[in-house]
Amino acid sequence: MDSQEDIYNEFRRISKQTYTHESSHLEDLWSIPIKNHLVGDNEYKIEVDKCHLRHMSFIFRAAFDVVLTLLTDWTLPFKHPLYWLYLVSVYPVVLYILFVAEVVSFIVDKFKLKFVKTSVHERWSKYTAPELLFDADFYQKEENRSIVDEGVGALDKPYQEAEKSDEHVQHFNLDIAQFLLFVSDVIYYRSPEKIMEAKKKIDMIKHHPEKQEELLRETVGLLNESDEIIKAQAKKWKLKFISVSELNTLGESHAGIFYSERHDFVVVAFKGPTIDKLESFVHSLLFQHADGRPIVGFEAYNGYRSMLHPETEKPGPYVTIVEAIQNAVRVIRENKPKKNKINIWFTGHSLGGTLATTFYTRCLKSPSDLGEHCVIRDAYVFGNPCVGDSELASTYVSSLNKQSDVVSTLWRVVSDKDIMTSLPFGFYHPGGVGKYNVLDNVHIGEAVKFYQDAKKRPVLVKNPLIPKKNPAPTITSSKPREDQRLEITIHSFDHKLPSFIRDHTTSRYLMGMSIARNHLVDSVKGSTESKGYRGEIALAYES
Repeated sequence: MDSQEDIYNEFRRISKQTYTHESSHLEDLWSIPIKNHLVGDNEYKIEVDKCHLRHMSFIFRAAFDVVLTLLTDWTLPFKHPLYWLYLVSVYPVVLYILFVAEVVSFIVDKFKLKFVKTSVHERWSKYTAPELLFDADFYQKEENRSIVDEGVGALDKPYQEAEKSDEHVQHFNLDIAQFLLFVSDVIYYRSPEKIMEAKKKIDMIKHHPEKQEELLRETVGLLNESDEIIKAQAKKWKLKFISVSELNTLGESHAGIFYSERHDFVVVAFKGPTIDKLESFVHSLLFQHADGRPIVGFEAYNGYRSMLHPETEKPGPYVTIVEAIQNAVRVIRENKPKKNKINIWFTGHSLGGTLATTFYTRCLKSPSDLGEHCVIRDAYVFGNPCVGDSELASTYVSSLNKQSDVVSTLWRVVSDKDIMTSLPFGFYHPGGVGKYNVLDNVHIGEAVKFYQDAKKRPVLVKNPLIPKKNPAPTITSSKPREDQRLEITIHSFDHKLPSFIRDHTTSRYLMGMSIARNHLVDSVKGSTESKGYRGEIALAYES
């Protein structure tokens, strides 16, 4: 009887030989931890390990950190009274609610009351599923196709050496931002049920290696079906889409790449846990605190790290994604007589934006991981919560200072009153106790806020850990200002929601950036829509 190591090696050989593009994803799927349950002679079912004990440990650790923060900083009630009130009143209530919810979830799973979770999920997802924000015809409208054309063209342009000058103004490209928002939205359109079935087939290989080729063929078919909508839309954009990693989850998060042999760029897109998966969403948001040390090589636990760098013997999602980027770059360069360097861009919405930020920061720290033929360009993330602590922010700034050939920027897009961009609540407080300080939650990157009010110009959001740019960045676009707003399908519950929640939706982000075009000023005299147009918006820091 073959050992599990022999079965795995044979699995890798067949997948790389027969399914070149899918091989990294197949290996990634193999490594996701699950519980196996034998049902019959030839059939297996799987259950995701809910890790109730791990979730409980998050809650108790958070409570411990609150106590430690209060005990080690006696000045907090006087210097920051609102945050002190938050710690002694709101935070404990949230922890208690989560504790009760976790106990109920454990009981439901223990006694196999699956119908309860199914019923709650179906009702909840009607209000929260991101894919309900746009209708099926949205991306086919002429004005939206023009955004795609301008965005793809901008992504394709080679990096200009002149852009790395310290005196040069950084440019937030509105065409790129709007297209990458499309990408961040489309990546939600995926079937987690197909991923579960694909994982089931992979798991059966471990018990029936003699059926490996048949099971692999069925697995690849299921993976293609799960991404059917995304691939179809990418094809209309004249791009290819490949799912590359489940990010150590099963149907809740994933990463994929968009590219084409016709263009010199690769877009790495991330989807994180969504609000309709309430349990994973809340734990990711409140307790999976991203410590800076894993990025620079030290050992420290954090939840975002577990999605990209799980503690397993086999290569984790970070390695899988890097290999997929390298494969795409190889394919692009092989089909072109002129071997240009390939631009690598990064994007994601909500918690997907947080994952994109974490991955992007690691790439900046270790640019050689991607290879000599890649140019790390900018990241555009939308509505993401705080990514980590002040140590991670320091890592980000130091990584930027070490970049000698290319000036890369993490652009954090904020939509008006979106509360998600302020979570978890906190601030930079040097008197805290390091990674145990639950208030040490900060953002990194240059934040640009867009408003739903057409009279308000976009502004830069101040960040105490990121030095102000002088001169300040500007918004640029090669697409002339809109005479009117884009036709955007709004969620049926949009106007029933408070503004701080509805402003988090991708449709509101698109509206804000569309409205901002009314403030574009043509910086090239005599230009026309078809030739030489360059619109700019001078940005100032929020007062």
